[in-house]
Amino acid sequence: MGHKIFAYGSNLNSEDVLRYTREHKLPPIAPKKICNARMKNQLLCWTTFSKTRQCGVLNVELTKDSEVWGVVFELTDEELAVFDRKEGHPKHYLRTPIYVFDENNRSIKVETYIAPPCIDTAYLYPSEHYLNTVVNGMKEQQLPEKYINDFILRSPIIDLKPFDGKCDKRTAIYSGIGVKGRTICYWQDLYKKHDLGQLDILYSNLFVEEKLSSYDLLILPGGSGKEICYGLGDHGKSTVRKYLENGGKMLGVCAGAYATTHQMKTYLGVSPLVSADCDHTHRGECVLNISFSKKGRELFGITEEKNVPIIYHNGPIVAESSINKCSELEILATFNEELMIPGGRNVMKGSPAAWKNKYGNGFVYAISPHIERTEGKEYLMANFIRSILGV
Repeated sequence: MGHKIFAYGSNLNSEDVLRYTREHKLPPIAPKKICNARMKNQLLCWTTFSKTRQCGVLNVELTKDSEVWGVVFELTDEELAVFDRKEGHPKHYLRTPIYVFDENNRSIKVETYIAPPCIDTAYLYPSEHYLNTVVNGMKEQQLPEKYINDFILRSPIIDLKPFDGKCDKRTAIYSGIGVKGRTICYWQDLYKKHDLGQLDILYSNLFVEEKLSSYDLLILPGGSGKEICYGLGDHGKSTVRKYLENGGKMLGVCAGAYATTHQMKTYLGVSPLVSADCDHTHRGECVLNISFSKKGRELFGITEEKNVPIIYHNGPIVAESSINKCSELEILATFNEELMIPGGRNVMKGSPAAWKNKYGNGFVYAISPHIERTEGKEYLMANFIRSILGV
């Protein structure tokens, strides 16, 4: 009897399936491919952990207006038994009936493997080997090129291992809607190279009070401030504010810095600042000279009073506003140059490039330019994080 299975992740890679049969001394299998297809309103995510691979592995979660591409295979009873064993059905992944749609948008009734999300497990990153296995499988099955590229761009492409450095501090970094490209990889490299402690990737569904309270620092990285706030949702933003009110520390960089402001009602509103030119927020990318205050030089570990060239890429240009819940605003660095665009206002030079302020019992730190990806200056960000963490 034939069984229609929708495969995604490592099951797209025929060599990985054959590897499994060899290692477990099972007969080799070659499932019959019916077609490429997609699950509607689902998104690939890293919400389950493989003890065999010792890393986060792919799962799917309900996400409106998203889709997961894969392959419909027709399996024999023997082949289905191999897939069930490989996926740990029913204890790990559960074989679940669903409908998928082929390239002509015709529906097909199939089964696929879905695992309950391990929301209490912090270490869910994929290994580089597993990620390459998945990507090679996608290419082998000739899934849409744009889909493959988008998957690569939003995946942490680093072979992470359990942290074994000296620093015992824990940092959470947001990686969800609004965070793009290799943003997370810059931070992973920084933390590993400079022994800054454990860095956990948190998606929006992990922004719960019990989870955040265990971290010494929360980072909102670059991307889109508006989309990050949308990704966090009302509950996530409320959780972040409670985390700060209870004494937490947060660092926003570029878009993450924008998200801390009061520019829009949907933003976090934990910094007493707004955009100085809200109609021209996309000023471009270039290297600009940044001037640091005495306190800024102390926190970033800068020994001389001089300008520092740093990469700027559409970071917020801000001005102070009067917000009661935020206090003790301190400017740590200012822009010493102006990047103008047609119609833009001449408000960048002399405006804050980095700042800190108090929110409740906690502290907000924000940086408009990208120190963490400025070649030869990354150590300044490492110094800054050490200052925040007190190590």
